[in-house]
Amino acid sequence: MNDGKKRLFIILGLFMLVVYGAIFGFIWLLISNQSPFFNKIMLIGILTAFVVMMIAMAISLGCLIYSLWSWKG
Repeated sequence: MNDGKKRLFIILGLFMLVVYGAIFGFIWLLISNQSPFFNKIMLIGILTAFVVMMIAMAISLGCLIYSLWSWKG
């Protein structure tokens, strides 16, 4: 695998992190302005799901970057 393909894959992974962050921000704006109890529970659920997804994606992308840079093949 050459450096160009590695760079492209890493850039696409980082781009997806930004996209998920933007989606989360949009949902946050839609839901945070509501006051009923159900919307607050839904907000906490969505927030938890997105935080877990973002952490999992960041960790997996970090592991991928580490393995690509340390690979001597």
